[in-house]
Parts: sequence; structure tokens; C-alpha cells
Amino acid sequence: MIILQLNVAPKHSVYMGYLIVEVQRYGILDCATLIRTMMEKQMVLNSEIQTVYGPRELFLKLQADCRIQVFASLGTRRDVWRTISGNSVTGKSSLVQPWMQQMHWNNPELRSHYTDSSGLTLFYTPNLRPNDAGSFVVGQRYLDIKPGLESHTETAMASSSCTRKMLPYPIHILNNVLHMHYLGKSGYIDLRRNGNKLKTLGRDDVFSYDSPVQHVHDPPIEFLPGDEVFVSCTFDSRSKSETTYYGYDTSAEMCYGFFQYYPVIGNLTSMLNYKDVELCFNWGPRGGGEGLIVGGCSLTNAVIQSFSMKVMAKCSMTGDVCQPECKEMVKETRLNDECMGNEDVFGLVKVLSEGEPRLENIWRAFESCDDEIKMDDVLTRLILSLV
Repeated sequence: MIILQLNVAPKHSVYMGYLIVEVQRYGILDCATLIRTMMEKQMVLNSEIQTVYGPRELFLKLQADCRIQVFASLGTRRDVWRTISGNSVTGKSSLVQPWMQQMHWNNPELRSHYTDSSGLTLFYTPNLRPNDAGSFVVGQRYLDIKPGLESHTETAMASSSCTRKMLPYPIHILNNVLHMHYLGKSGYIDLRRNGNKLKTLGRDDVFSYDSPVQHVHDPPIEFLPGDEVFVSCTFDSRSKSETTYYGYDTSAEMCYGFFQYYPVIGNLTSMLNYKDVELCFNWGPRGGGEGLIVGGCSLTNAVIQSFSMKVMAKCSMTGDVCQPECKEMVKETRLNDECMGNEDVFGLVKVLSEGEPRLENIWRAFESCDDEIKMDDVLTRLILSLV
């Protein structure tokens, strides 16, 4: 992560950005993202905040309220931004907003000697575009791809009820790209209106992670509140001997559609699915913590807080020791708690709270007795079989 200030004055529009990749970094470099944070530069650089927050926590605090301005991956085209839209860059003022650049690398061999000078090249102009552009993603956060399959399909959808909630006014889609990793085989993105397919926004009959196809729409496609986006990803897992799950590493998989649009909507960043559950709200510290009904469970911040206090009172927060009182609490929770005792709900909460270090410690502590509980179950079944 790099914190930087773009020293341009007065206000400018970024109208194009692309990835510069060292030749030897192909297969190592994944993508780069330039994010505009809503914190003041003085807060970011203040020594006190850097003392309170370590590098990871500072990164998460910056990320909590931000907007992606430029996303570029291997094979991203350079000519997809127009004179009708751009991303604003605020010049020098008393409240300068810092920007954060993320570079994502793959290092499956865990080598310690890699260096890299790859980065982003930006083009900006004082001739302001009439519209600010934004980006959002639609995708599936739960993937379970068994090995040895020639074809396995996962899907995600932003429903009409979700887009009515997230879009206060119509927007226009400039371009979109399908995103999978190396098991990606093919896929498509459809736009639906009133229950019917209106248009295919992009179809990749042969998907390549290293050469993604950016589907540019000229003229831009109108997207109305109540429209639906359907994303389909097909994988080929014949090269795998173990199940592949969702993850950031390219050895794991993703199923996303990335969209660039205008005019920008401040809180429109993602409309995701976790299995069949639609994640269409702002969660936790990043949002209002509003409730989500899942399988009869009203999932609110109050529910998570109560569960966290129970775990902290009974379990080792390091997660490396199974305490007897923790094991009993876990068994009781899974038997009687319709919220956190439900495997799907628990998995969903872990996804929603991803990147929150304190909550990640809670999940680790709660799962600290899983091995012992599984062994107890095996022994119980063995004893019953002998009776």
C-alpha cells in the first residue's frame, strides 16, 4: 500500500489509467488499484494515528470509506474512458484528500527476493468531464469447485430489489469486464429488465485471466433502478486434485463482473451474493449495521456483539488452544443458536466482516475446538456402531 497526494491544481479529471508491468513480473503481478480515501491527508500522516494503527489496520481504516478511481489488471485496454466522464482529482486545499495505491502480487513459491517497479500510469486534464465516473462489482463470494471437472458454473445476481435500493437515479454503463482466475473457462454478463433479458453486456466464450476482455459500450447502456445484472462464470478444474474455493490468490478462484459507469453514486461499490443470500447493504463500521434476515435470523450488529462477548469469555483468543468451556459453548451454540450456530450464517458473517482484525480473532477463537469436536463425533459414531 502506498499513500500519496496527487499535486494537481485546480480540480482535474483523470480520463485514462493503465498498468505498467515489468516483463519478468507477468505471472507475479495481479492488478493495481488507485483508491481515493475520504480521510484528510493530515490524519493519515499524523504520527499518532500511525502509532495506534499498524500498517494493516491503517490500510483497513483508509479502506473503510473510499472510492475506487482506477482499476487495472493484466491486459487492460487503454482507450476505454471518454470525454463524457472521468474521475475527479481535487487540487491543493485545506482539506487535501490522500489517495491509496494498492499493488496485488502473487507469490506461491514464497520467495523473499522479488522486487518490482510496475505501477500505474494516469492521464488527467484540467478540462473537466461533465460527469464523475464510478465503479461497482457484482459477484459470488462463495465458491466450491470440485476437482477434475471439465465444466462447473457459478452465478451471481444483483436483483431488482437491490438495484432499487442502491440506485437513487439511472446510471450509464461505460464498460465491464468478467473476472476469474486460472480455472476460468468462459462466462457472460446479462442485463435484465422486468424479468426479461435486455442485453448481454459481455460474453467471453474463451476466458483468459492474463488477457481479460473489456467490453466497451458506445453509446453507454442505460441502467435503471430495478434492472438486474446476472453474472455467470464457468470453470475447468481438471488440473486440480483438491477442491478450489473463493480467495484472493490466483490458486483460488473468483467470479465477478466489474463495471464502470456514470454519474457516480457515493455508496455504490458492490452488490454481492454469498451462496443464495444477496448482500445489498452497508455493513458494520463501513455502514449503518442494518439487519439482514437469513434463515430466520435477524443478523444485526447487536447479534454480532453479543456473540463476540460470549466467545471472548469462554475461548482462547489466540485460537491455538481448545479450552473445555469453549468447546461446550461452541456445541451449545451450534445446537440452539439459529444465527451464529448456523454454518451458512456464520460463514456469511465472516465474509461481511472480512478485513476487521478484531472480528477475525473472534472467528479464530470460536473455531479453536473444531478438531476436538470432530474427533468426539467420530468416537461417538464408532462406539454406537459397536453397541
